[in-house]
Amino acid sequence: MSEELYNNDSDTVSDKEREVIIYEEWENGMAKESLELIAQRKSEVIDACETLYRTKGFREVTIKDISTETSFSRPSIYNYFETKEEIFLALLTREYDQWTEKLTKLRMRMPVPHKSSFSSWNSWGFPLRR
Repeated sequence: MSEELYNNDSDTVSDKEREVIIYEEWENGMAKESLELIAQRKSEVIDACETLYRTKGFREVTIKDISTETSFSRPSIYNYFETKEEIFLALLTREYDQWTEKLTKLRMRMPVPHKSSFSSWNSWGFPLRR
């Protein structure tokens, strides 16, 4: 630690040194728990929206509806999302990621077609690049 952070008058830790220690603890483990908890809470909000969008349209769903569907108060939701639109975008992003993951798995199971398989496409007017 730098000498300017150490308090030479006593064995106590200076305020700046305490901040560094707290940050290092946060960075080395506490942050992971916090980030996981935040992700879980966001997921709970997104799940609630998914449920609500099945019965109501986007315009009809309110933050109050979301809070009723989750364990959060209405103001608490704003700790994780600034707007209803941001929650909807997170839901769309999650759905898109799941969809592309499924398509990727499907593509990996499919055999790679041989070049000759596409020769019939020429008869349909599709140009083949060589």
